[in-house]
Amino acid sequence: MQIKPQFCIKDMGYFLINNNVLVTTPSNDDKLIQCDGTSATCTVITSPNNSCTTANVGKFTSEKKLCLADGKSTAKAIGNTGSYLISSGDSSAFASEVKSPKFGVISMTANSITLDSSKSYICVSNEDLTVTDRTSSSASCSSGKPYSCSKGVCKEGSSAPSSSSIALSSCPDTCASTEAATSLCIDSDGKIHDVDSSGACKSDVLDIGTHVIEINENEVAKKVTLGSKSIDLANAKRLLMFECDADKKCTTVSGYAKICTKHTTQPNDYSEKYGSRYFNDEACSGHASGNTWGTETYEIIYYSITSTGSSVTNTIDRCTTENVGKLLSDGSLCIKDGDAQALGDANYVIYSYNGSEVINASDNLFVRKSITGLVNGVNVIDVSKAVPFALSNLATTALADDVASVRLYECDTSAKICNPTYGYIKSKETDKTESYFTIPYTGANAKVTAETGCSSKIGFIYKDTSNNQKLCLSATDNESAVVGSTKKIYQIKQTITAGNPFIATGSVDIVIEIGSNYMAMSKFLKNDEIIIFKIFSCFII
Repeated sequence: MQIKPQFCIKDMGYFLINNNVLVTTPSNDDKLIQCDGTSATCTVITSPNNSCTTANVGKFTSEKKLCLADGKSTAKAIGNTGSYLISSGDSSAFASEVKSPKFGVISMTANSITLDSSKSYICVSNEDLTVTDRTSSSASCSSGKPYSCSKGVCKEGSSAPSSSSIALSSCPDTCASTEAATSLCIDSDGKIHDVDSSGACKSDVLDIGTHVIEINENEVAKKVTLGSKSIDLANAKRLLMFECDADKKCTTVSGYAKICTKHTTQPNDYSEKYGSRYFNDEACSGHASGNTWGTETYEIIYYSITSTGSSVTNTIDRCTTENVGKLLSDGSLCIKDGDAQALGDANYVIYSYNGSEVINASDNLFVRKSITGLVNGVNVIDVSKAVPFALSNLATTALADDVASVRLYECDTSAKICNPTYGYIKSKETDKTESYFTIPYTGANAKVTAETGCSSKIGFIYKDTSNNQKLCLSATDNESAVVGSTKKIYQIKQTITAGNPFIATGSVDIVIEIGSNYMAMSKFLKNDEIIIFKIFSCFII
């Protein structure tokens, strides 16, 4: 039943009234009402008889005790004094302010239960959720857990909630909830867990990969499904990007994201651009068919994401040396002067305005990672970790576990250009065996099984009678080359065999650089730097 009290209730909460007036002394004739603080009417709570479960937070038991969390209610009925912590709940009078993973601090008086905006630093009893004050953010609790509050809304720890904060909440010490997930938190090991409506975390964690997370003004976090789901315009400016490793430990990364963004108010140019700029679905796959505004529309917007949040990307018109690392208006990334690459599964090494970087590209993301230690010439790089390997150390480095993310790049550090290249690398595995791996133009790295000879195997590795593994430069076994500390340049003049890592079959005049633990096709060498023989040539540099 809805009633309109004869007094002004400015706060949301629960109140005892008699004849539509707040009581001064509780009695059996009082009415218990619930008000949301925004409308002129309140709801009468008749014959409360609820069990105290997670689903009933914000409801009353038959004793008129308020349910605070699963299995925990106020020690006394409304009409008594006390201070408690309450979890979020859809049925709560405080639902619009207290949202998981945050909590509310409430004050009980003789006629009301309301959020207590006077509290800043509190201790909360683990037994009954009663609240006592702390003197400062650094003050500890002799018992219970510390919480920090702002305007009656709290979160565990020393930092009070803030609508300007764009960060994942810290997880509780134990994650064992079996309730439905409503948010996300990050634990002390960097693992990101699901969180239920009471703020308890689940054992489930985000898997290996790159994840974009939306954190709204109530600090409710959810993973964004790019490419098929939209993000509200307001929340698209509250994004973080995390990369989780094989151990599911996650760190923030920066980059650009292609976001299907939802408008709920009509854009100024909608009637003109409805068929080209705006879409009618949250995957941004079909353009709006009419210029009459309805209730919502969608638009592809490119956002820059950093460790502190996101913003609309300032795009460029031309891909020049000065603009390397920036995004063009069509969503392509400038990777070197005159060369912009579209989104899609690829990796790039660039010299941007931020310095040298590895770019991990996918259908909707360009992830940017700083890299140091690039050398002039061939570089062997783990593009997932943005770490170059020292070439001289490769023979003592076990690569089997990480080889899928290893790439070869040929860099000119003076011109500040790195081109992808392809070939073989040599490593020493954990079982002490000497191994070669292909880093092919097809992108599927694999351990090499050496051939028994070079006939019909030009461009392949073969093993000679002394068990030395060599590169076949022609169809003749003795025209082959091995890795060594002295860099040498070879040219394959015969038609290279299909399945080699360097280039497609049918091509000739392939220039191969062989050095310390690698064999890679060279793109920077000029013709006058190579001594050409009938079949192949060798040039020591």
